[in-house]
Amino acid sequence: MTEKLDLQERVALVTGASRGIGYHVAKKLAAAGAHVIAVARTVGGLEELDDEIQAAGGQATPSTYRGADGNQYLVVVAGGHGSTGTRAGDHIIAYRLGAASPSQ
Repeated sequence: MTEKLDLQERVALVTGASRGIGYHVAKKLAAAGAHVIAVARTVGGLEELDDEIQAAGGQATPSTYRGADGNQYLVVVAGGHGSTGTRAGDHIIAYRLGAASPSQ
C-alpha cells in the first residue's frame, strides 16, 4: 500500500535546487504541499523551478545570497521568517557555500 505524503503547512529547505536531484526533490515536496525554500548558487534554475512550482499551485521561495565578501551563503532562520508566513525565530544559522566552478 502506498501512502500519499502530506506536507501541508510545512516548510522544506532544499539545497542544490537549481538542477538535478535537488530540482526534482523540490518539485515533489511542493507537490506534497510543502512551502519549498529553494537554495542554489545559480539563479536561472531557481527561477525556472519557482515558475514550475507556482504554475502547479505550489509555493516556493527561491533564495541565493552573495555577501559583500563575494562568497555565497545559505542563511536559515530557526522558527521561520515573514516571507514564508511563519514566525521569526531566535536563532540564525549561516553556511558559506563552496566556490562555484568557472562554468557556473
